[in-house]
Amino acid sequence: MMTFSKVFLTLSFIALFALLANSAAWAQTTSPDIGWQEDLDFFEKELEERHIDLFHRLDADAFHEEVEGLRRLGPSLSIHERRVALMRLARKIGDGHTAVPLWSDTIRRFPFEVTLVDDLVLVTGVSATHKHLLGATLTHVNGVPVADVKRQLADVVPFVENDFSLRVRTGLYFLVEDMLAGIGLVDADQPTSLTFKNEGAVHSETVEAIDQVKFEDVLTHRLQPRHPEVHFTHQVSASDTLWFGESGDGKTLYIQLDRYPGQEEMQAFGDGVLARIRERGSHNLIIDLRHNFGGDFFSGLHLASILNLADSVNWNDGVYVLIGNRTFSAAMSNAAQFRQILNAKLVGSPTGGRPCGYQDLGQFELPHSQLTVTFSKRRFCFIDTADDSIYPDYMVKTAMSDFYGNTDSVLAWVMDDIARLDKADGLSR
Repeated sequence: MMTFSKVFLTLSFIALFALLANSAAWAQTTSPDIGWQEDLDFFEKELEERHIDLFHRLDADAFHEEVEGLRRLGPSLSIHERRVALMRLARKIGDGHTAVPLWSDTIRRFPFEVTLVDDLVLVTGVSATHKHLLGATLTHVNGVPVADVKRQLADVVPFVENDFSLRVRTGLYFLVEDMLAGIGLVDADQPTSLTFKNEGAVHSETVEAIDQVKFEDVLTHRLQPRHPEVHFTHQVSASDTLWFGESGDGKTLYIQLDRYPGQEEMQAFGDGVLARIRERGSHNLIIDLRHNFGGDFFSGLHLASILNLADSVNWNDGVYVLIGNRTFSAAMSNAAQFRQILNAKLVGSPTGGRPCGYQDLGQFELPHSQLTVTFSKRRFCFIDTADDSIYPDYMVKTAMSDFYGNTDSVLAWVMDDIARLDKADGLSR
């Protein structure tokens, strides 16, 4: 027979076990929601404290109401829907540096790179397995026409300041599984049907997404519309994204500036450029910012201060800056500045960055989801007009043929202009 104390002890253990079981069940059902609430609290608080002017477009009441709406929706949203909801809210804040950009290595994407060209979604990067689809156009995602996909992504994709950067960012995020799952077009971690058209033939592929960290290694074949190697011999390289070359006669020097290094690296690079210009007596200077998404525009100004010492350059009409829809943030700023301080002609397409607005990117991480959130720390204005872009002095569109062939319409225009000026100079003498 059990004593009273044993009975009491047994019942206590049973009660404790039940309590622990209930607590575990409670934690399992509520922890994700608690994490969502914590992320929203942090998102709201940090943006208010850190953004230079958070309510410049979406007023405070509307912002807090949006956050409150996400609190209520939380239990009904999947993890992918929550990410997209935050991305959509960040877009409503209204500047291109405030975003939820999905930078995590755990983000998954389909093994294709696409670029929006006119009304087409052009396949510009593939794996060896899908080499036959390089240069094809994507037409459907899980049976949904790409025009509908573009519309659904339009208010979600990050880092958008105008219609030009919207096209670029839509292409970059078009086949990110987390995005497509968040707007309900695909099922996460499940094979997805992609339909392509290539030379009139229709191809359907069932593909699985891969982790972001593997993406660059998997994509082994690419098309790109920029071909400086046709005109210039590659001379000195700080990296694949920062190098300079020269024409055969040495009269024209080309700089590909796709990223901004630190001041010391830029000093060394600029010294190398200046020495080569002086050695060859170069007359013309081309700075290519078409694929530069930004960084530190003071680094670009440092390069300009070094180039300004090159007395052989024709500073009257021999300096060109190439721009395009991917010219964003600091690169957009430098384009406007180089037009002024280097007397440069801007050639190409409108920039993806807005010349008056919020820049200088800061970032923080949400405590539960560990999503990165970026925000603007400064406001700059580089032109006096209300234009939504820096527009080129000479509009030269990148042609579809630039992707398929060894051509570069923008650079070809510049080389023709240099030849024209050389001929006119010769005739004047």
